[in-house]
Amino acid sequence: MNPSRNEYKDASSNTSSAFWKYHGLARDGINLLLNNGFEESQKLFRSHSDGSPLMSAGSGMVDFVQAILTFEDDQLDRALENLKRAQRVCCVENIRKGTGVGLDEQLMRQILYADCELYMALLTFLKQGITDYIKGGYLMRRAWKLYDKCYCEISGIGGAFLAWAPELRCSTNGNVSSGRHHVEEAIDESVETCVVSPLEPEDVLVSPLNNLTINEETVKLSPAAVSPEALRHLQAAVSCGYGLFHLAISLVPPKLLKYCHLLGFSGNREVGIQALNLASQSEDMKAPVARLTLLWYHAVIRPFVALDEGKNEEGLANATALLEESYQEYPSSAVFLFFKGLVSRLKGHIGIALDEFHQAMHSAAEQQEIALICQYEIGWCHMLRLEWEYALPAFLRLKEESKWSQSYYAYLCGVTIGILGSTSEAQAQFKLVPKFVKKKTPLEQFLLRKAAMYKKGPPSEADCLLLALELLYVWRAFYTCNEIVLNRILSDVEKCQVSANLVPLKSLIQGSACQVLKKTDLAIKFLQDAIVKSGRSPPDSHVPPFALYELGVLYAQDEKMSTKGEELLKRVKDNFSGYDFENRLSFRVHAALARIDERKMSQDQASAKR
Repeated sequence: MNPSRNEYKDASSNTSSAFWKYHGLARDGINLLLNNGFEESQKLFRSHSDGSPLMSAGSGMVDFVQAILTFEDDQLDRALENLKRAQRVCCVENIRKGTGVGLDEQLMRQILYADCELYMALLTFLKQGITDYIKGGYLMRRAWKLYDKCYCEISGIGGAFLAWAPELRCSTNGNVSSGRHHVEEAIDESVETCVVSPLEPEDVLVSPLNNLTINEETVKLSPAAVSPEALRHLQAAVSCGYGLFHLAISLVPPKLLKYCHLLGFSGNREVGIQALNLASQSEDMKAPVARLTLLWYHAVIRPFVALDEGKNEEGLANATALLEESYQEYPSSAVFLFFKGLVSRLKGHIGIALDEFHQAMHSAAEQQEIALICQYEIGWCHMLRLEWEYALPAFLRLKEESKWSQSYYAYLCGVTIGILGSTSEAQAQFKLVPKFVKKKTPLEQFLLRKAAMYKKGPPSEADCLLLALELLYVWRAFYTCNEIVLNRILSDVEKCQVSANLVPLKSLIQGSACQVLKKTDLAIKFLQDAIVKSGRSPPDSHVPPFALYELGVLYAQDEKMSTKGEELLKRVKDNFSGYDFENRLSFRVHAALARIDERKMSQDQASAKR
């Protein structure tokens, strides 16, 4: 005998209650993780991971975070296995037949399943092999289709809740589709997805999570109503995944974007930020993760790829606001203290940053991964002050204890020791670089080439100084140096008698330091020298495109020279390839050209109003 509609609703309500009762516990587990209780968090999640999709997904998230922090192959493999296990628990099709499962639980299970796909894709990309990129792209596509389906269904219940709704499938009357689909349909690559043009921000109003109204017609059509509280959790949960997805894809190097388009998805940075902001302000278990993602974007990505001109004041202001919001909940969190130190460093407050990194290291006594990241930042802060003798102990420790890119730390030890006068020991450190190389990433290929220059003889102190400053330049760290340090850099470099093949690099360093100091005429002279001295076969292939980029940015800031600046930036984009750090310069060129386009649009709009 088939159950009546009311019996079905009662059963559905009971199972949904059992499902959601773990939500608060999952949030507690995430809070434990961020409040320096890494082992306690793992134990909490694993003790409930077999019976609860929320706890199983939380356990996978903890392993994902650990793998991201360590970059160790065994941690990556362990995290991938645990995420696969979490998927099996979350899969809608694994629910016992006859169990009345509410629509809210079905949707949350699908979102958690998509989260696992996304985390697995990001971990797979870290392996950096060709097959890994293909497999990662396939996982990203499956995650995207699930997020897209879930967003449509949740919007059908409570209305659109993002100001821009990407790639919504619509019915023939233009309404958002809200049919109940199974997970396997989302991951079946034979199913065609009908895509319509995205809505513009002014076409849809944002619905604050605490002022939600449920679409009553949709609820009447569904045998299991979704409560306002469950709806808020669903909106926040899908926003976190959606936001992370959009942000990640928007940061793919421009030359790889066409492959993303071939796979059927694209990323919009504004959508990603908006969705993550919504998720971070919610009570969802992933709200802290959304907040950390936003911190990572504002404090790491924006300055690194030069999304903003100069010192990234807007990004740092946003990061500072996020840290202030988080302080009450995570006052002694090593992770948040680390970001606090990072923001202070980026603001140029090096002394304060050092104190905060030391505090974070103390709080992370049982979390070696975070402690080592703080150790790196401490060494980096001393480099920014040109305090080589204080930077060296940090890099020596990292070379011995860190499993991430020991070749990089050996190289840092080599240049630092060389600056301090032990050039023979510097050569010994450079000879260790090839022994530590594992995957020949772009960074490791650069290190191999530089270290090979001193295979037959030791470097000079002047060469080591220039090689250290080159790293500061490529990481855009000159913007965080104070005026005294920048003038000292110019003075020290001017006195340097470097090897002939480092002469173009010397001019590039001088030009960049002058640019930050607003000595525009001198900056242009040095940057032009860097290009001329590089010749037709430059010893450092990255010097000419970087020098052209810096010139393009300088000219673009002057209205009279803006056209020339744009031409130089396009030359870098179109005429150079295969040089060191090409991907990061591609980002910066793309960002600079986008700023020029924005200025043009603003000028056109201003002219039209007159």
